[in-house]
Amino acid sequence: MTSNTLCPIVVSATSNAVVMTEASPATVRVSILAIKGIGGEGIITAYSSNRGTNSVYKWYNNNVLVQEGSSSVLSSECTTGDEHYVELHSSHLFAVKATSLVYCLY
Repeated sequence: MTSNTLCPIVVSATSNAVVMTEASPATVRVSILAIKGIGGEGIITAYSSNRGTNSVYKWYNNNVLVQEGSSSVLSSECTTGDEHYVELHSSHLFAVKATSLVYCLY
């Protein structure tokens, strides 16, 4: 800043020290277990760690999104060769999504 005053007064300000900490991404993990029910319908359950409080599960069957939300359980008819997987999107700030896959063999 410049001044056109003959004898300018220099004004300065100081601040308290600010400490910044680098956060590492949270390691999010998910695995799924499929259990065949009566009549061919399967129950697929996701087990996760470090998911946070508002995580989102995206369930896919043969690469088509079939369910999205907070539920860690998917009810699905499993046909031999079907590929089910879940993506877990954690609510942690620096988390990376986790994916797990299961094939229907019955």
